[in-house]
Amino acid sequence: MGDSSSPNVQFGRSAPTIPVTDIQQALGFCASKLGMEKVFESGDPVGFVILHRDVSEIHLTLDPEHTASTRNFAHILVSETL
Repeated sequence: MGDSSSPNVQFGRSAPTIPVTDIQQALGFCASKLGMEKVFESGDPVGFVILHRDVSEIHLTLDPEHTASTRNFAHILVSETL
């Protein structure tokens, strides 16, 4: 599997972005149930947060009008070697 036109690219960790309607509730869940630590936040009020544990990240983005769907989003972090 893989694309032979870019053999030197190495995939690293992934960081899914999850839209949430209540960022404080989502932060509480990620900290208490998943053992994640907040390492970045942006906005006033806070509208974007990065949580970290080991080599994994979760990005929370505030969307008060969000309705759950079957689509998921993820950032794929790769090496810059081409």
